[in-house]
Amino acid sequence: MVGSKKSVVTLTEVEIPLPPQFYNSQCEQAIENAAAEHGLLATMKNTLKQFPGSTHWHYKRGNERGTLEITLWPLEQRVWISVHANRRADWIDSAIPTLKEKIERSLYGH
Repeated sequence: MVGSKKSVVTLTEVEIPLPPQFYNSQCEQAIENAAAEHGLLATMKNTLKQFPGSTHWHYKRGNERGTLEITLWPLEQRVWISVHANRRADWIDSAIPTLKEKIERSLYGH
């Protein structure tokens, strides 16, 4: 096809809705517990300059390839899971919905 462009996905983001009232410590605990229950290891916990006051984690599964990232940004009342194209791995695709569900269940008490 002449003039067609390939679409390249460089970043996948999955938003996790927060309850109207939440505590940062509650969100952090929900994220860390869900990851631990899924057998993930935090290889980094820091903040991101572009999201002041955020908490940002990098998670890996054992020695397998791939990095799953989770960011909590209380100022904007946001939590999201992200994966960069160059950090993708098969285990991440199945981990995202499970983590999302576990975090939501913890935050909403279901």
